[in-house]
Amino acid sequence: MQRRIYEFNLQVRPMRVHCLFNPRNVNPHQRESLKSRLPLVFDTIAGLPVHILVVHVAVVLIPLSAIGATLIAARPKALRLFGAATVIGATVGVIASVIAEFSGNQLAGRVGWSEEHANYGDVFPIAAVAFLALLIVFWLIARGVPLNRHRPLWLKVIGAILIVASIGITYFTVLTGYSGSKATWSEIVEKSQPGTFAPE
Repeated sequence: MQRRIYEFNLQVRPMRVHCLFNPRNVNPHQRESLKSRLPLVFDTIAGLPVHILVVHVAVVLIPLSAIGATLIAARPKALRLFGAATVIGATVGVIASVIAEFSGNQLAGRVGWSEEHANYGDVFPIAAVAFLALLIVFWLIARGVPLNRHRPLWLKVIGAILIVASIGITYFTVLTGYSGSKATWSEIVEKSQPGTFAPE
C-alpha cells in the first residue's frame, strides 16, 4: 500500500505543478507585486491557505442569504421571522468574499492562477456588496410597515428587484466557485483514474 501511494504521488505532483505554474496563467512580475502589497495576514492560517478556508463561508452564506432575501421580499411575515438573520448572514458572507479576494491574490502569488477564476473573483465581492446594500435598504424600509397594512407599490418594486438580485448573486456565486474548482481539479481528474486507491 505504501509503495502504491508513493508511485501515485510521483505521477500526480508534477502534473499539479504544471497545472498551477502554467506560464499562460502566471505573470511573475504581477505575482511579486501582489506579494509585496498584500498583508501576510491573508496568506495562511495554521499552515493552510486562508483562501480555501474563508471562501467556503462566502459560497454558503451568500446563497442562503439570497434565499432569505427572496422570502422576506415576497412575504411580509418572513421579514419579522428572519429578516435580521438574513442581513447578518449576508454581511458575514460579503466580508468573507472580500477576504477571499485578498487571500486569493496571496495564494496566486504562491501557485499561480486561472484567468477565468481571477476575473470572477475580482467582480464577485463588488456584486456581493451591491446585493447587501439593496437588502439592507429593503429591510430597513419594509420593517417599518405594519403587518396589517399592504406594502406600497414602490416598495414592492424594490422587493422585486431584490428577488432578481438574489437570483443573480446566487448564479454568480456558482460561476465563481465552479471556475475555482475547475482550475484546481480539472486537469488532475482528467489524468487520473477512479479506483486508483482502495482501502485494504
